[in-house]
Amino acid sequence: MSPAVRLTSPLLLLSLLGCSPHNSGGVAALLSGAPSAHTVTIMDDFYNMPAATVSVPDGWKFAGAVLRVPGCHGNPFLTPQFTVASPDGLTAVAALPGATWKSTTSPQISRIMAQQRCPVVNVTTAADFLADIVVPNLHPGATILKVGPGGSNVQQAIKSAQAGWQAARQQPSITGAAIRIEYQRGGQTVDEELSTVVSCSVFHSIAMFAAPASTTTTCGTFGISAAWAPKGHLDEFENGPNFNTILTSAKTNNEWLHRMVGDEQARFQQATADFNRVCAQNLAVMRQQEADLVKSSQAQNAARQVSTDRSIENANNAMNARSAAAHQVVNFASDRADYVNPATGQSLNLDYNANHSWGSTDGRGVVLNSDSTYDPNGSVNPVQSSWVELVPKN
Repeated sequence: MSPAVRLTSPLLLLSLLGCSPHNSGGVAALLSGAPSAHTVTIMDDFYNMPAATVSVPDGWKFAGAVLRVPGCHGNPFLTPQFTVASPDGLTAVAALPGATWKSTTSPQISRIMAQQRCPVVNVTTAADFLADIVVPNLHPGATILKVGPGGSNVQQAIKSAQAGWQAARQQPSITGAAIRIEYQRGGQTVDEELSTVVSCSVFHSIAMFAAPASTTTTCGTFGISAAWAPKGHLDEFENGPNFNTILTSAKTNNEWLHRMVGDEQARFQQATADFNRVCAQNLAVMRQQEADLVKSSQAQNAARQVSTDRSIENANNAMNARSAAAHQVVNFASDRADYVNPATGQSLNLDYNANHSWGSTDGRGVVLNSDSTYDPNGSVNPVQSSWVELVPKN
């Protein structure tokens, strides 16, 4: 059961009638012959114009209104609501307002809906809507006698809904149902039948950023029909002249209908434009956040690369220092030293005791000598080689 969707009770309209349910003439109202009737008008106070007319059997009570139900479950497309009741209130026909609701598999959307006090309602069929929402709201504690697909009126309403959605180039799931219940009204047991048609449209969202793929279902009904009578007499009432007079006479004022539909379409278009604008703004914000994230990631990668290069350089320097120290130990142990040939840049490891050595300018020869006055130029291979003194490495 989901009590989140609130409905207007026919008792509200009965209270406008001044009807106090008591047992005086309910069954007689069912058994009377073809009634005389008068036409009443349902006014829309917002537009200050007639919205519909209904034929009411003489002597019966009537109340009607165009109820604009606020909140997230209100039906955007209005239908006139009314109750026509026998003098004792035990027999009646009522047209009640519809409702809209949503269900979703998205945790993010669920949280937003909860914050807006419009929680998820996991109902997608007319039968479940009547059993889980309508009956518990209108008649708490009522006994459900049966749930079925509904009669010819429900099936005709389904066909009308299908035609309307096809004209709008949409294909929602459409289900109809009727539910019969039993409860106490003013100390008397009555049977009541409620029927409706529910349309549900499914929207699939692809995974984006941190949000996983999800499915959101939007459902609604334009209205709910109700009829009740003393226990055991509901079928008799629904097949009788009074019920037929009321049911077939209800007519909507086309001028009011066109104005209402036009206004609702304009509101819908404005709401769609507002939604698209917000989506575009949110998308721009997300793209900027993504760009900032990429930029930050690139900066972090660059910083990590600098740190890595520095670490590698420090490691190489440390390794080179250890290698140089080890090489110096080897040189010391073997009385050797490192020299550079300034003519060729060649590095040489030579006997340390020959501390005034010479190298050929072509890098092919070495003259080891400890005499600081000795010069091999002109005396050692004078034709093919010239000589430069080797420079000790620090």
